[in-house]
Amino acid sequence: MNLGKTFFFAVFLFFSLTAVAQVNSQLKITENFKGLSLDQVLDTLRQKYELNFAFDPQQAQLYTINQSFRNQTVEKVMESLLKNTPYRYEVSDNVILLVPQPGKLEVPKALHLQGRIVDEASGEPLPYAHISALGTTQGELSNIDGYFSLIDLDNPTGFKISYLGYQSKQLNLEDLDNADVEIKLQKEPQVLKELVVGDEINSMVQIAGTPSTFSMDPRKLNAIPVLGEADVMRSLQLLPGISATEETSAGLIVRGGTTDQNLVLFDGFTVYHLDHFYGIFSAFNPHSVKNIRVIKGGFDAKYGGRVSSVVEIIGKSGDRFKPHAGFGLNLISANVYAEIPIGKKASFIFSGRRSFTDIIQTKLYQDLMDNVRTNNIQKETNDAPNDPLTLEPDFYFYDFNTKFSYNPSHKDILAFSFYNGQDQLLTDNQQVTDLRLAITDQSKWGNRGMSGRWGRQWNKSYYSNLILSSSIFRSEANFDFLQLTDANDTISIQYNWENRVEDFTLRWDNELKVTKSQTFEFGFQTTHNEVFLGADIEVQDADNTQQSGTQWSYYLQDRLLIAKKLELKVGGRFNIFEPINEVKWEPRLSFGFPLSSKINLKGSWGLYHQFVNRVTTTPFGNQDQFFWVLANGVSFPLTKSRHAVSGVTWSNDNWVIDLELYHKKTEGIMEAEFIIYPGFGQRNFRELVDFVNIGNSQARGLDLFLQKTTGKYTAWVSYSLSEVKNTFNKLNQGDPYPASHDQRHEINLVNTVKLGRWDLAGTWIYGSGRPFTMPDEENPLDNLFDRENVNQHRLPSYHRLDLTAKYNFNLGFMSGDLGVSILNVYNRKNVKLRRFVVLDQPADASDSIPEVSALDLQLLGITPNIFFNLRF
Repeated sequence: MNLGKTFFFAVFLFFSLTAVAQVNSQLKITENFKGLSLDQVLDTLRQKYELNFAFDPQQAQLYTINQSFRNQTVEKVMESLLKNTPYRYEVSDNVILLVPQPGKLEVPKALHLQGRIVDEASGEPLPYAHISALGTTQGELSNIDGYFSLIDLDNPTGFKISYLGYQSKQLNLEDLDNADVEIKLQKEPQVLKELVVGDEINSMVQIAGTPSTFSMDPRKLNAIPVLGEADVMRSLQLLPGISATEETSAGLIVRGGTTDQNLVLFDGFTVYHLDHFYGIFSAFNPHSVKNIRVIKGGFDAKYGGRVSSVVEIIGKSGDRFKPHAGFGLNLISANVYAEIPIGKKASFIFSGRRSFTDIIQTKLYQDLMDNVRTNNIQKETNDAPNDPLTLEPDFYFYDFNTKFSYNPSHKDILAFSFYNGQDQLLTDNQQVTDLRLAITDQSKWGNRGMSGRWGRQWNKSYYSNLILSSSIFRSEANFDFLQLTDANDTISIQYNWENRVEDFTLRWDNELKVTKSQTFEFGFQTTHNEVFLGADIEVQDADNTQQSGTQWSYYLQDRLLIAKKLELKVGGRFNIFEPINEVKWEPRLSFGFPLSSKINLKGSWGLYHQFVNRVTTTPFGNQDQFFWVLANGVSFPLTKSRHAVSGVTWSNDNWVIDLELYHKKTEGIMEAEFIIYPGFGQRNFRELVDFVNIGNSQARGLDLFLQKTTGKYTAWVSYSLSEVKNTFNKLNQGDPYPASHDQRHEINLVNTVKLGRWDLAGTWIYGSGRPFTMPDEENPLDNLFDRENVNQHRLPSYHRLDLTAKYNFNLGFMSGDLGVSILNVYNRKNVKLRRFVVLDQPADASDSIPEVSALDLQLLGITPNIFFNLRF
């Protein structure tokens, strides 16, 4: 015992001995002490029962009490409280003295705690769970395998473990004893019988202490109104800084970045395309997802290859104790999943879904297809025939996941994951007018990915994770055009298109805890890409482009805890890209500083590069198309971006308020403009411009997130104020202009409530109008885009209300839910884009200015759906 402790003990003992209260041997004590330190327990007895104690409070903080007493005497209570401590008690002058037993009271040694956090019911590891050492400022997040390690702890009184969607747990210090422990957490109940307040009950979204980082609970995504079933990417779009008004893509527009600038990882492999059914559904089956984490900017040095954000999705590993299965159905698709334990150390999970739209075409499917496909062909105008084409689409999509997990020891995890998702569309367009033409449009696209991973917690200080992965995205289109002219001649055009990007990656991540205040994160990654772009028109030789390149990356990051408060991350990423023989250094810096237990300041800065990019083409009158390319330093530049983020978070048991400011400058963005227009009389396509523009983008803004959680009720508001401007030398005289996805204001309101077995939810989304370009009024035919006034006009604002109601039931051996969702309840006519068509001109009007008509492509109106799920 040091001098300070001795002095404090003497002073405390002096005042205790002068007290006048008497120890009453007949006094009965009824109390329930749960997770309290010994000094807190004694203080409670002093206040409520007028007992006097003399003890060393700093020593007493080291022992946690979990005991209950009912009508017990003071003697019985003290004997029980001190049973597992190095103290005995004596009574002197009506003061209860805590006397150290000889040889038992020692100065506490540095405490180390390591272990793994798992789901109590299934045994699945829980990634990114939070472990805090009570009575200290020390804490830690578990890694992707649920492992954690806390070293050189400063006399904690216990530990609290929390994880989104699970009940928090508090552990006693004496029960751990420096052990390598497995901590089991229970899921929060899906159906609550009474109002429960606190401990994140019913919380869907969690904000990390690091900048721009959010997590979502996959189990609760089905409470958010979507088109048919829980959707991972659509739910992320409701967070601030991520656009929710992009109905026709499940990709994420994050803080002004384009969808290809996001690094999307599923069990370690990269996913390049996120859409099913033209973006109405996203690529991920929610039954296969365990954890969702999005970093909107300023991400750590371990992530690279993209310049906007990171979305890390960790798949379920399956129940290790008992089998589970389930299936679901809605008006578009069906899904099924199964979890199977294999022995005591392994598990297997399968999940799959498929649309049945090629077999049964419901009214919902017909409405969706009409909305999607009629936006891709010329629609009627005042001078055009009504419904010139009859659509006969044959469409379906499917995806499935499998994962095998094996624990050869309590320190090792082996996991093998596989994903395959495909869309296929065949449309026969039969002309019903005297133009006598037929169009067959067949296209398919999809992703395939797989990974093998070995994670090991070598000791209390060192963890490593080795991943070998492969990913392929392929898009193919076959277009046949056949027209019988008035002279009975046949015009035939055949067009084939293919774009493919392949990714082979080896990654090794490491964490080394040097001291309680310092952790090194280091590793390397090598990625080899193959890109193929091919087009074949009629008898012309195929125009094919094959690219390949290898990227080598090394990173190091030092995580420091300064003065027990300031968490500082300093590091960088060193990249070598072989095709252009360039070496790129990416410094990274971030910090978190708690001003108090409720207020946390944070910020980050970083430099990022992207070597594989998606080039967008903008056909006049059609939806955006794209193709992937590798940077070559000439026609396809290396994309570079700088992020600067600062913010503050305030939180208590039921409220979270998060505010962040950001600025992002990106160089080397690309847009290929293939500007075409369909002539009504001849039905031909005239290519006017074919080039790739290279430019820069600048995004700045403010993200505000406000969440309220009270028992059965959760609500959040997200607000984004942003400005995104592009600069291309060949556009707008080289002056900055609003990007096509620039949206000044966006508001998302989300409300969910549990009423018995009912889950009710509603979302309201508002976005100010996006920009568009008007054609040149004086010469629209030769200059369809006014290249000096780009995106100077705005579409009408976007807003819609979505509602859902779900009834949960339990039939003993199985449970399930039945519900209905309604998108766009008040049938708002939202506009995706405004395009312009050149109307047919009279034969004698060749010298007149062609007439241009505006055509708004509208998004979905009111759209109801019914869904049903069973779980065994």
